[in-house]
Amino acid sequence: MNNILGVSIRESEYSLANNKKGTMAVFIYYGDKDSKVILDQAVSQYVQNKPYHELIDINPENQGMRVILSNINDMEERRLPL
Repeated sequence: MNNILGVSIRESEYSLANNKKGTMAVFIYYGDKDSKVILDQAVSQYVQNKPYHELIDINPENQGMRVILSNINDMEERRLPL
């Protein structure tokens, strides 16, 4: 992945069922340009053509953060009682 000025990435792996692994990556943009455009580019470079789920902070004071999760379909599912 190319360095994108002003973007830091924090990554962590998590264990899944059947000895699989998933990755969580937190993207934070510290610049003064349009964070949506910059983070769209950073996420696109990071995931390439792999499937992923993206969480976007809707807090208007913190629009410079995205969380990317891989392999959540392989997580063990537990349903809460209604």
